[in-house]
Amino acid sequence: MEHAINYILQPKKLGNSNLTGGINCLPDSAYERMKATKQMFGKAGGRQGYHFVISLKPGEGTSKEMYEIAMQFAEQAFGGEYEAVVAVHTDKNHLHAHIVINSVNMVTGYKFQYNNGNWKYKFQPITNRLCKEYGLHITPAEYSREPKNMERPQWEREQTFSKWIEQDARFCALNAENTEHFIFLLEKQGFEVKKGEHIAVKVPGMKRFKRLDTISEDFSRENLEAMFKYGDASLASPVNHECL
Repeated sequence: MEHAINYILQPKKLGNSNLTGGINCLPDSAYERMKATKQMFGKAGGRQGYHFVISLKPGEGTSKEMYEIAMQFAEQAFGGEYEAVVAVHTDKNHLHAHIVINSVNMVTGYKFQYNNGNWKYKFQPITNRLCKEYGLHITPAEYSREPKNMERPQWEREQTFSKWIEQDARFCALNAENTEHFIFLLEKQGFEVKKGEHIAVKVPGMKRFKRLDTISEDFSRENLEAMFKYGDASLASPVNHECL
């Protein structure tokens, strides 16, 4: 979690807008505040937090609008009962905001549980409502589009693979010393790895290779190096590749 907060607060990602904010905490001391909440409720182990990203279409919105949308989303999605850090990144051709929340509710002490379908049925309606208020593009519901050259059941299966890949790749990255070690650990997890400017992986049952940096910006070459250097392996664990 500390790495995630440090990552989203990087000045080069924030650009001249430099828009960051905290809910129930200050960005610069957010990790310490979140850690104190965990210790108060005896919930220091297990999953430490959650990292969400909200993006606008290229050319849409302003940095201020992106910040307002992200802050309102965090308040509405988590009821104001979790510490959260929000940061607007301007380093891509589209505005996007990162939100890192503590896994422990600061009021009840209960841990937040993210389940399959939460984004589609709980969180995306919030982002769509906010974007509509600001006159911005609304994303269709998750899984609603039929991708070209792939039947829908296969496409949905690959979405499941993406979730597995992200968790396993994060586990490997946070345990790796460098890129070569990262690739070695991926292969030990059963992935077929394609190396190059971008790292892509495939497991049995997948139709094609999947670029890691399309699953999460954390897996770009630049951000992987940051994880190798500053990562905390206690924040990740491999998943069981079983699909029924």
